Amino acid sequence: MRSSVSMAVMLVMMSLVAGCRTVDTQVELSATQYTVTTMMLELPQESIEFLASASQSNVDTVVNRRDTKMTCFPTIHLIPDKTKEIDNRKSYVYPLEFGADGKPNRYENVKTGQLISTTLSLLKYGIPRLAISLYDSNIQKWKTFKSPIGEKYKYPVCFVRQLSTVVNPAWGQWETVGLAGEHIILVRLDQPTNSFSIGTGSPIIR
Repeated sequence: MRSSVSMAVMLVMMSLVAGCRTVDTQVELSATQYTVTTMMLELPQESIEFLASASQSNVDTVVNRRDTKMTCFPTIHLIPDKTKEIDNRKSYVYPLEFGADGKPNRYENVKTGQLISTTLSLLKYGIPRLAISLYDSNIQKWKTFKSPIGEKYKYPVCFVRQLSTVVNPAWGQWETVGLAGEHIILVRLDQPTNSFSIGTGSPIIR
């Protein structure tokens, strides 16, 4: 079942790769910089099962469903044996405890958004090994509470998805690195090139 899902996901990515891009800007990269592209598909269980059994001509049926969602993580350019991290999270600080006078004396820090960290190693014969950690948090709703002296405070209730793993991806191919419930996480590792289009804005989903 898992291998069937991986094969079907590869077919999906042929349709999705053109639709998960940021606003393009040409930049010159070092000849030693590798590119890591990561994205996440969110599918209901019935779509995952259908995707695994669908023929190539039926893949678009899943991709175009309204309940299929795609999230693009920031693209990373890195050199071997160095860790590269991009942290796009925002912090929300709110009081957690109050003193005898009713004033806050301890705070909680909640972070929302995306964090991606990668480390690339080249093994014998140039086989790549990629350590990758992902964090994605979305605010589901805001809650309001009152302090002992009646002051109002708000704090976000977040939904968090995270993954840490080590994989040996094939060059230039989408690999399934996480499959849990409704979330399929994929990564692609590309070898150095003289130039590469990177995004400067939010993902454009076509």
